[in-house]
Order: sequence, then structure tokens, then C-alpha cells
Amino acid sequence: MATCEMCGRALRPSVRGRPRRYCSRACSARAYRARVADRPATVEARRTPEVAEAGLDQDVIVRAAVAVADREGPAPCRCAASPATSGSA
Repeated sequence: MATCEMCGRALRPSVRGRPRRYCSRACSARAYRARVADRPATVEARRTPEVAEAGLDQDVIVRAAVAVADREGPAPCRCAASPATSGSA
């Protein structure tokens, strides 16, 4: 009889489709998180020589954008429902 790859519990045989690997969604999620933790950093794999030379990566860009947003405050509303643009007060 097959057993769960995460906890070792016995698995009920599947009626159709591929054989089960995990006894529950919790074990499936635990296995997924373990697989993701073992992956290499994808940001490093996508860096081109030009980006590496400039010292830019996604983390640097996001941090800079957050710093600018914090400094400047919220952006003004430009939606059609805004009282400032609709002309009615």
C-alpha cells in the first residue's frame, strides 16, 4: 500500500487519474513549501550583465519605489467620480 510522501500515513488508492502522493491538502502544501525553499533565487538567474553592473534588481527597485511613495505621500485622485474633477460641489 502507498504512503504519504510527507507524513508516511497510508493512502487510499485513487479510483481514477494519477496515484495520490499526499494524504491531505496540508501535506501537499507542506511538500510544496519544502520544494520552493530548495529553489535557487530566480532573480539572480534573470539578471543580465547590464542590470548586474548597474546594481539593480527587483528588490532594489521595489525598495526605491516604496521610499519615494513614503516621501511624497498618496497620489491625488484622478478618477471620474472625484468631486474635484466633476464640477459639482
